[in-house]
Amino acid sequence: MPNFLAQIKVGIIMSRGSANKIVMDSWTRAKRTVE
Repeated sequence: MPNFLAQIKVGIIMSRGSANKIVMDSWTRAKRTVE
C-alpha cells in the first residue's frame, strides 16, 4: 500500500505537529518492520 504510506508522509509534512509527528514516525517505523 504505497499510496497509503504516501498519504501519511504528506500528513506529517502538512501537520508539523510535534506530538503527531512522533506518533506517526513510530507508526511508520512499525509499518517498515512489518514489511
